[in-house]
Amino acid sequence: MDVNVQSPRLTDSEKGILIGYHLSGYDVTEISHILRRSRVTVYKWIKQFQEEGYEGLKVKRRSGRPRETDEACDQRIIAAAILSPFDTAEEIRETAEAIDIAIRSVRSRLLESGLRARTPSVKNFLKEMHRANRIKFETEHIHYNLDFWSKVIWSDEKTFISSGRPPQYVRRMNGTRNDSVNLARNLWSTRKSLNVWGCVTYDGPGVLHRIIGKLNSRQYLEILQTKMQPFAVQNFPLPAVANAGPSRISFLPA
Repeated sequence: MDVNVQSPRLTDSEKGILIGYHLSGYDVTEISHILRRSRVTVYKWIKQFQEEGYEGLKVKRRSGRPRETDEACDQRIIAAAILSPFDTAEEIRETAEAIDIAIRSVRSRLLESGLRARTPSVKNFLKEMHRANRIKFETEHIHYNLDFWSKVIWSDEKTFISSGRPPQYVRRMNGTRNDSVNLARNLWSTRKSLNVWGCVTYDGPGVLHRIIGKLNSRQYLEILQTKMQPFAVQNFPLPAVANAGPSRISFLPA
């Protein structure tokens, strides 16, 4: 696999460099970025140095059974997890061609390298058109003041679905929660769903309305007339009403 990854174990020279940065005033996060090591690994060696001095950096004879993997196998395991962060330990072991290695050893190597199994963030993936519309909206309205935005009503529709998805985990480093490769996609389910329309203002939540069936143009206009307009008239003399899609903004007369 053509992936440049670091072994979870540090050489003596790397430990010396790590401690050198530490003594020069660099913090754990900065050293982690410079050496491309997990914060857990950096913190471990700094703590060992603080407790035992330079003697604590020396390789100690291991007790118990010998390590099951060598450095090349460790690198294959880490590379497999980086290439497919949503794979299970069993799948990572197969990709790394380490079938004879115990699953607990695979998990241990991943933990040593900072690739912990975590619950992923679930996001709607935007198309380039959506990104462009958002940037356009932000650019056009960046200089609008608080007085303007305090009179805006934002509205949107949302479908809530009972999840039939089994537990899912992603192996990632600290600080990479929202990287695109670590995000889980929203999946439609055959289970029960609830469609709602709602609005919000600078002062807090507005109207919440349940949508029966699938929202169409007729229903949407009816919501604006029977829900949005009365709320706007009640709260603002001449409100600006913005749809949650940032590509457009419209005004609703009171």
